[in-house]
Amino acid sequence: MSYLDWIERARFFLRETERHLNEGIYWAACFEAHQAAEFYLKGFLLKIINLYPFTHDLLVLIDELEKAGIEVPDEIKESADYLTPHYTGARYPGTRATVYDQRRAENCLKCAKNIASFIEELL
Repeated sequence: MSYLDWIERARFFLRETERHLNEGIYWAACFEAHQAAEFYLKGFLLKIINLYPFTHDLLVLIDELEKAGIEVPDEIKESADYLTPHYTGARYPGTRATVYDQRRAENCLKCAKNIASFIEELL
C-alpha cells in the first residue's frame, strides 16, 4: 500500500466526518475525524520515511514528523491532542464520560481539517 492509498482513505474519512455530522451521528463523526487525521499523518510518514509507528496516538505520530525534520505548529499538536481520545471513546459506549453532541463533533471536524490542511500543504 503506497502513501497515496493512505491519503485517499484520509480524504474519505474526512468526507464521512462531515456527512455524519450533518446526519447527527456525532460519535461516528468524532471517530472518523480521528481516523482522517491518523491516515493523513501515517500516509505522510510513509512518504517521507517509509514507515510509521503502530499507534493510534496522534501526538506520537506528530513526534515522528518532528524527528524527520518537519516543523509542526502548535495548532496542529493541539488538534492531534484533542482528537486522540476519540479513537476509542467514540467506538466503545460507556468507556469514557464523553457526550458526543454537535459541538464536540464540530470541534473534531475542525481539528481534522487543521491536520488535513497541514499535510495537504506538505504533499
